[in-house]
Amino acid sequence: MQNRFLPYLLTLPSLFLAAVVIFWPVWDLVQISTHEVSRFGQLREFNDFANFAALAADPDFMAALWRTGQWTVLVVGGALYVVGNRHLGYHSKLARLFRGVEQVAATPKFVILKARK
Repeated sequence: MQNRFLPYLLTLPSLFLAAVVIFWPVWDLVQISTHEVSRFGQLREFNDFANFAALAADPDFMAALWRTGQWTVLVVGGALYVVGNRHLGYHSKLARLFRGVEQVAATPKFVILKARK
């Protein structure tokens, strides 16, 4: 009679290793984000969420976060708008990657293309 738990037992070391590889860096991120850190990487006192408050107060970070959010919504939404030089042939390159590519606007030098998944 075969032991039906043997395959599960044999996968335990790899599951343990995967858990260490995934959760150890996450734990380090939590520690670093909630503590003061010296320039040598040593943790100092606990600062609650002051690091997150500093990020929220930084206009450059908030602008980058806003642009990333917009990009994510556009990509997940299935449409990508590209503004490019007309002579570079973006239409043919996008047509290979997307089903529907249409020209939204154009000038003699520039073109705005809309590509859908």
